Amino acid sequence: MAWYFARDGRKTGPLEWDELLIAAAKGELSAEDVIWSPNLRAWVRAADMLKFLGPGPRADKRQDKESDGGALERKSGVKANRAGTIFEAPSSPSQIPPGPIAAHWRGDVSLVRAYWINGFLVSLIAVGLIVGLRHYVETHELTPKQGAAFVIALYALILSISVWQWVGIWRSANWHPKRGGKRSWAYLAKACVTLGILLTAAELARTGSPLLIGSLKTLAGHTDIPEMQFRILGEGTELEIAGGLRSGSAEKLEQHLDGGPAIKVIHLNSSGGLVSEGLRIHRLIKERNLTTYTATECVSACAIAFLAGAERFLGANGRIGFHSASINGVGEDVFAEINRDVRQVLLDRGAPQAFVDKAMHTEPGSIWYPETRELIDAKIVTAIADSKKFAQSGVKNRLTLEEAENALSGIPVYRALKAHDPQMYRKIRDTLIAKMNSGASLQQITAQIRSVITDYVIPKYLVTAPDKRLLRYWRSQIAEMRALHDRDPNLCVDFLFPHFAKEPLHLRRLLPQRLIDEDFAALSEVIEQTAISPQNAEPRPQIKEDLSTVMSSLSEKYPNLIDIIGAPEKHRNKPGQLCQSFILLYEGILSLGDAKRSGPLLRYLVAD
Repeated sequence: MAWYFARDGRKTGPLEWDELLIAAAKGELSAEDVIWSPNLRAWVRAADMLKFLGPGPRADKRQDKESDGGALERKSGVKANRAGTIFEAPSSPSQIPPGPIAAHWRGDVSLVRAYWINGFLVSLIAVGLIVGLRHYVETHELTPKQGAAFVIALYALILSISVWQWVGIWRSANWHPKRGGKRSWAYLAKACVTLGILLTAAELARTGSPLLIGSLKTLAGHTDIPEMQFRILGEGTELEIAGGLRSGSAEKLEQHLDGGPAIKVIHLNSSGGLVSEGLRIHRLIKERNLTTYTATECVSACAIAFLAGAERFLGANGRIGFHSASINGVGEDVFAEINRDVRQVLLDRGAPQAFVDKAMHTEPGSIWYPETRELIDAKIVTAIADSKKFAQSGVKNRLTLEEAENALSGIPVYRALKAHDPQMYRKIRDTLIAKMNSGASLQQITAQIRSVITDYVIPKYLVTAPDKRLLRYWRSQIAEMRALHDRDPNLCVDFLFPHFAKEPLHLRRLLPQRLIDEDFAALSEVIEQTAISPQNAEPRPQIKEDLSTVMSSLSEKYPNLIDIIGAPEKHRNKPGQLCQSFILLYEGILSLGDAKRSGPLLRYLVAD
């Protein structure tokens, strides 16, 4: 087999293997020269080739005698040149040389192959592989930890290939002139490698570093995102999500939804978190056709989840906030496609392009809170909801005994009960705490407390209240009935007969504050004065006589009044007449002109 060696661009050969060894022994072939044979993939350094093949048989005696190192060779089995440099003789010239990966790393391949095949072509293949892997990741849902592991593995692969390419091309460029190539090509190859290293380092600092740091934190379980909290509200029909959208939040939500088939509304009160979790929660809410509601604030990844609602309600004090997604604080200016999925969610909801652009161009460290009108016009929010229609959410802590006491102390009725009827006060206080902590709506809480007052407080105190205090209270009730009748007769009927009502009344919303204040003040006075001087039961004959007088007077003007008052349920379909009949009844009693006659009659009607 023919062998060749080269030095400073001058090639010698073809030579037989023994002739090559003789040349090495004579010093004509030095360690820094390169050798080649058809069974080698590229030129290799003489020293590397001889060392790789190991010790072998000596050349024939005639050739050894011609060498100044012959005696050394016969004694040690090695070849020596005239300068005394020792070369280990190979055992067989047909042994397989290093593989292509090792050959490139050592610079044993030609510069053309190192640069264009192992450099350029391998880079194209690597890009294709990365594109394929990225497509797989986008079409297969990975957990955050799986995604983090993928990012780390991908960067490790890219950096490994890049370093292998750079080192091999650089070393091949070093050998290129000795292999007979032009020095200018070697310099150009090194310049390209240097440029590649600088560009890679810059891109690594710009995008790779945030990605790798974030991925390492995810794998290690370190996060600055607050822990997510779930709370069942509204007697099992609503679920609150508060805190941050950490890894695994969507999975926990799915478990709650599977365990609560009655859940129809998702309360979102969150400062955001992982975009991937926001998108997963978005899909869950959309698949189950749930309603979303925000009482306080829903920003960043939380807003993505909010947009999935079949109907999307915002509380009077609620806010929706948007900004560009980011990885360790680096946003769309670096990661061009980081907001792609979020943009699509906004566009699918029907948001105008201008709205989407403003939301996505807001820096990661800032938050854009659109005005209410903007949210409605952009179809982000269906409507601004009365928070009383939803369970209470956005409460950071459970209502404590002290907080309940403070809340009730500002209302005269409860102050009076606390002073004169501690047992009833504790009943109301405990009802408030239980309802608040169970996530009941303000409407439900108000209705429950009003039920306690209507069913227990009023019957207890109105049957023994002093005359003048009792008349003041009933005047306040008549004023409220008239105000409700003027607004809607059905409201007046629901006020008179709560069991007729389809839903509890929101009196604070329906009535002027002055009427509510007078109602509470009159009832407080009834409680206080009854505790001091309760009235005894009066003789029934006088009461019945006064009642007959009132009814006779009214029936002359309103013939159907007695029938309506005697069977109100039969006249439910005539709310105006029903409400007006009872207003006339109470006004007629008050018009008797003597508190000592009106008071006993009112006490009798309540007791009866």
